[in-house]
Amino acid sequence: MHNHYISTGQLSVFKTWIFKQTVDFFIGDSESVSESAYAIGVKKTKVKTVLNSIQFKRLDNFSALDLSKGKNKPVVLMFGYPWHRKGVDIVARAIELINGKDKTKIIFALAMAGGQDETRKGIESTLGYFPTWVEFLAPREDLASYYNAASIFISAGREEGLSYSPIEAAYCNCMLICSNIPGNPLDIPEMPIYEVEDVQTLKVKIEEILSLSETVRAEIKMKQREFVQKQYNVDNWAEEIIKCY
Repeated sequence: MHNHYISTGQLSVFKTWIFKQTVDFFIGDSESVSESAYAIGVKKTKVKTVLNSIQFKRLDNFSALDLSKGKNKPVVLMFGYPWHRKGVDIVARAIELINGKDKTKIIFALAMAGGQDETRKGIESTLGYFPTWVEFLAPREDLASYYNAASIFISAGREEGLSYSPIEAAYCNCMLICSNIPGNPLDIPEMPIYEVEDVQTLKVKIEEILSLSETVRAEIKMKQREFVQKQYNVDNWAEEIIKCY
């Protein structure tokens, strides 16, 4: 299970019953996902949590990008679709507190495979206008290029099963901030965490990271990279999956 079990619509009770009866064993990719199985009455003996892994080698090749488009400004990166679930509105409000309406102290870069029009409308409905400091980024296979070009990656989701992107960003030596939801990897060391709707605290966390010296940032990045390599590598995952069978 890569996300929480949610049964909605007509016959939801029947669907849940069928789901419980026809599956022999459940593997949740986070404690939060596993708990969603317990919540519908699955016995704990039938559920195992195995943190999912990252194939880190695919992140080793990347291009040198300038996400600020020559403006020489810090770049806050996030993945933005669907925009409300991902918390785009929260991050936009936090950055507006720093930038104001017209100035560009920070660029807000949204990497999206689709839904730009919907996201644009979401930002406009949140702020009352569409800022010049928001940039949409086209999808690309080598996501490491985006992580390596950003100043901060934010996983601002209101709901996630297990969010892979902060783990990938940590491996790529990008500073991190996460919302305090169970689906985010909150065990990454020295990573600022904020309550998901707390715009003011997020704004402060962004400013604190940008105020750190290069030496301090380098130390934090090293700790975070080493941690995710150890915690989320494929060998660990394979061993835990074997134990399940």
